[in-house]
Amino acid sequence: MASKMRFKSGSTTVTFDGTTDGYLVEYDQQIPQTSYVAVRRATEDGQERPSMTYRDVDELAVVMLEGTLAQMKATARKLNAMFQRARRTQIDSLNEEDEVFIEVTMDGDASDWLWRSKILKVGGGNLEDRAVDMYLEQGSVVLDIEFTRRFCWEYTSEVELGLYHPGVTKGTGGKQIYNCSDAYLSDRYDYLDIDNADLIGDLPAPLRIELDNDYNSATRNAKVWININYKQPTTNLDHILEAEDGTGGTTQPGAADYQYSGGYYKAITWTSTGNVLAWYDEMSSNFLEACAGRHFQVFGKPAGSVSTQISFKLVIRFAVTAVYQSAWVRVPTSWSDAWLDFGVVRLPPSPVGDSSPYPLEIAIYGRGLNVGTKYFNLDYVRLVPMDRWKQALDFGYGFAYTTYLVVDDINNIQYTYDWSTAGRVPNYRTIPTGRSLYVTPVPEGSGSQRVYFAWMPHTNARTLTVRMWYRPRKLSL
Repeated sequence: MASKMRFKSGSTTVTFDGTTDGYLVEYDQQIPQTSYVAVRRATEDGQERPSMTYRDVDELAVVMLEGTLAQMKATARKLNAMFQRARRTQIDSLNEEDEVFIEVTMDGDASDWLWRSKILKVGGGNLEDRAVDMYLEQGSVVLDIEFTRRFCWEYTSEVELGLYHPGVTKGTGGKQIYNCSDAYLSDRYDYLDIDNADLIGDLPAPLRIELDNDYNSATRNAKVWININYKQPTTNLDHILEAEDGTGGTTQPGAADYQYSGGYYKAITWTSTGNVLAWYDEMSSNFLEACAGRHFQVFGKPAGSVSTQISFKLVIRFAVTAVYQSAWVRVPTSWSDAWLDFGVVRLPPSPVGDSSPYPLEIAIYGRGLNVGTKYFNLDYVRLVPMDRWKQALDFGYGFAYTTYLVVDDINNIQYTYDWSTAGRVPNYRTIPTGRSLYVTPVPEGSGSQRVYFAWMPHTNARTLTVRMWYRPRKLSL
């Protein structure tokens, strides 16, 4: 039960705690209703609900104003102004005024004003006139404030998440990652884990991710890919397939070299002008079971020189039968900086049930447009889940050494900062628009969620230091 309530917009507050602006007399919290699209199968009983959303919540708060008539008029006037601001921010999507929130302290909360919900609209007419009339007639002022708020509650402040991978201990303040996960150099990982036991609330909550370019190079970082795996445990889900472990080409160099993942790469050449099987490797039954029919983003990581005028495609094979194949992907002009993006594939490509899928091969086919020897060097193939995902795209000028890129899905903004002149720079955009990166509380409360990163240039030794924040969310308090 709520013991205190206040309405807040920016630095302006009206507080009903018994000592400031008045008392909270009554507040009956409502549980949000759902809207859904139901799909019925003609041959089965029951229905599926593939699309469901929560509705905004209509509520009533009864408050008693405190003070002199002038003070109560001022309080009512302030409430009116805030509620009109809430209306304007809903009507005009470009309105940059501060949003209006209701904040509450619940009985048993560890601290005051822990939770808030966004006010969308308020009914009930002019509160200042009502306050004056009630004071003149009754000597006290009790207001019924009818309002509509968002379906969820969220923390009034952001919480920094403790992050870790096998090379660092869990903690806040920033953890370093590399642009590879390297079996040869065990301290290099391109992901960070979040313990499910650390997550507060029961609803998915958007993230604010800060990337510090701490790699001392004159070459700026450009595009960044962020993927989140929250649906399945990461056991058996090794997202790096080392090229040297597959078939095709020649393993190079003669002695392990730290600049290549696993210490080696595959040098692949061919002379045919037709399609050729350039490289393949097996995806085990355990790996495919861990993939669980989800969608994965697939990258090929080059290792040095490559022919021009060649293309590749990704094929998932059972024996010699292709059960999936991508479109042909043209090698980028600036191969030395770019990943080979094979797009998205479901693994396994078709549903086979929950356990014991048959092992499949993942293969890369090549073709050249010119006569003569075609060649390319493959370091590894990278497969990352797309439970949640986003790309941050620079407008041509990325973020340099010692600067930061912020992908803030709490506030739906992205920018870089800490350049020679203070201020946020809008030199990035994200796709897909309108889709947020979330952490997702799970009922088991155990295990972890993994956040993967890749960026350009794709040099394995490049590093970022990463921090993440979120606002815990709940359906009800």
